[in-house]
Amino acid sequence: MLSLFQLMLLVVSIVIAVAVFLLGFFIYLNNKKSHISKAFFAMTFAATFWIMAIVIRFNSADHYWILTGVRLSYVAATIIGFLMNYFSYYFPIKNTYKSPVFLTFVMAVFVSYISFFTPYIIEDEQIIDGEQQNKFGSLFFVFTVYFPSMIAWAIYNLLSKRRSLNKLESLQINFILIGILLSTSIGFTTNQVIPLLFKTTSSEYYGPFSAIFFILFAAYAIIKYRLFEIKVVLTEYLVGLMGITLLAMPFLMPTVALKIITSLVFIFFCVFGFYLIKTVKAEGKRREEAELVAARERELRREAENLAADLKRLDAAKTQFLLSTQHHLRSPLSVIQGYLSMANEGNYGKIPARAKEKINVALETTQKLIRLVNDLLDIAHFQMNKGMAAKELTDVVKLIVEIIADLKKSAQDKNIYLRLESPSSPIPLISIDPRGSGKQFTILQTMPSNIPRRAG
Repeated sequence: MLSLFQLMLLVVSIVIAVAVFLLGFFIYLNNKKSHISKAFFAMTFAATFWIMAIVIRFNSADHYWILTGVRLSYVAATIIGFLMNYFSYYFPIKNTYKSPVFLTFVMAVFVSYISFFTPYIIEDEQIIDGEQQNKFGSLFFVFTVYFPSMIAWAIYNLLSKRRSLNKLESLQINFILIGILLSTSIGFTTNQVIPLLFKTTSSEYYGPFSAIFFILFAAYAIIKYRLFEIKVVLTEYLVGLMGITLLAMPFLMPTVALKIITSLVFIFFCVFGFYLIKTVKAEGKRREEAELVAARERELRREAENLAADLKRLDAAKTQFLLSTQHHLRSPLSVIQGYLSMANEGNYGKIPARAKEKINVALETTQKLIRLVNDLLDIAHFQMNKGMAAKELTDVVKLIVEIIADLKKSAQDKNIYLRLESPSSPIPLISIDPRGSGKQFTILQTMPSNIPRRAG
């Protein structure tokens, strides 16, 4: 017959087991495809299994079930170590290196096998002075090395990726780490250290309570930092706990009328809970879609800014190319123009009329190219906001005389009459870019030749 204290421990242990299982189950339902959700659910299931194995052990009078409970608790602890390592590899983002999952899985299977099916971990369970005591096997050190190694590896996985995480994810890792360290250290102390040092197993009964620390810190991370989509998970979690409580009520009521009333309350709560969870999920989905749209908008804005910067660099490179090209083209063209002019004027001897005609064509074409290069230079200067730098005081009359002289032959070819009437009084000097006159030549060349024009 269980004492009142033992009964209280039994009830509390079962409540903790149910709470741990429901937490993992609802997180899994919230995102069934996620490795994190799957690993967390499996880990909470293994923790529930561990708690129930200890409950079986300390609430049984039969030697077989006591020994079975002890060995099952070691199997559950082995699985928890593996799953914590697996969970840490994917949470909150996947590690960059390849995880040796198969190797750790084989190790977990091996330790689980020798823990349950052989006496090498737990050889026997003895009752001395009314207290259970473990008789450890020859390979017990394998478990004492395996479990801390898995936990240390899990902690390393979490810490190794903190530099690549944002502030929110780092805070999530911090709380998960605290929960893991407290739960495993207290559980390992009550289940391993104290029994080994003091030759007593009574402390192992309190092992299940160490799971509370992991639940509390994981729950706080969920509530405070939206880990595992808090609103949906907590709604499902609370509805589930209330549902279990209301389900038990009809069986505890003393009269038929109360049983019927509590049953109706349970049915009403199930309908209400279903629509509550459905509404919260719909709200979470809309929020997720809005966050995706906002994230896409930020991404497009960054791409647009990068594209604008690239275009600006390309424009600067193009302008620099125009300036460089103008420099490298104008110099040789000026040399060609000089030699053609000297040849046309007879500096190199008498030239036949037909050859002189071709030299004039070449000279005119060279002059066109020079003016085109000057126009390109003007464009480049304006694009670099240097258009004003070329201004100088200029005699407009003299400038027009030069322009007419440049255009005279082309105007005659197109039947255009050009004549300048000089002003009666001097015109003041004005600040302009005299090189801009080249553009007039370009415009004139594009006009139809069959239309007579007069300028005066």
